[in-house]
Amino acid sequence: MQNVFLRNVILCTLTCAVMVSSQRIHASDELQNGVTSSGIADNHEGVTRLRPVIQNLINNMHAATASNSANTMVKRDGSGNFAAHVITASLSGNASTATTATNFSGSLSGDVAGGQSSTVVATVGGQTAGDIADAVTIVGSATSVNTPSTIVKRDEDGNFAVGALNIQSLGSPFRPSLVSGTPLDDTLSAPNTILFTPDNKFLIVSNNPSDGSNGSISVFSVNKNDGTLTPVDGSPFAFDDMLHPYDIAISSDGRFLAVSTPFNARIVILNVNTTSGSLSAFSAFNNSSSRYALAYSPNG
Repeated sequence: MQNVFLRNVILCTLTCAVMVSSQRIHASDELQNGVTSSGIADNHEGVTRLRPVIQNLINNMHAATASNSANTMVKRDGSGNFAAHVITASLSGNASTATTATNFSGSLSGDVAGGQSSTVVATVGGQTAGDIADAVTIVGSATSVNTPSTIVKRDEDGNFAVGALNIQSLGSPFRPSLVSGTPLDDTLSAPNTILFTPDNKFLIVSNNPSDGSNGSISVFSVNKNDGTLTPVDGSPFAFDDMLHPYDIAISSDGRFLAVSTPFNARIVILNVNTTSGSLSAFSAFNNSSSRYALAYSPNG
């Protein structure tokens, strides 16, 4: 079987010139008589001189592979494919599975569009590049401050400010629980008005007792993590000009507390220590009309 194959190989080279041992052997002159229908005449001089060349051809043929192996002949696999490191050729048609390209002509379409020098990302996951850019801007503007048309971002304590909160449902059943340390009945005396300082650090309460005492102002520090209240040093605070404090109001910077005392027709202004929460007397004004309610203007 091998002799038949060799015979066919040699016959295919009858019109070719083969260089062996630095001499040109013309197959048509030297091989015809050495190749017969029954095989190859091993002792024929032409065949003897060509045998190493033919053997090398056979070895290379058997070593052919579809894998990327250096110095081997290419043999397609069962699907007609083969691997290679670099192929230098002129591409005809489309490279549908190419992973890299140095240059290309025409325009791209789909998520990435445009020509080679003006390629842009048009969409990502079906969203346009413009919508994605807008989303990045909106998310970057998120804040814990009560700012209209912005996304809410909690502050470092997990809190955020809001103008009005519409709660549709609190779940069922809703069971609110008391903060530890409350109620504070033993530290207050007929509390009348309460407010938080602008920074929410302190809770201020006016005490307007009916037992004949002058009344006072209680101040509590607020734990932002668990809501517990702790009386500040000196609380409750009482002052000579402040009889039966009723309404209270605080300036926008949190530095002054106004107290209405209808009992002696006065408005008392107190200094607020924004660090410790303690109160001290500042001034007092006559309130001839004995007004009960107080309010600071928005600018303080």
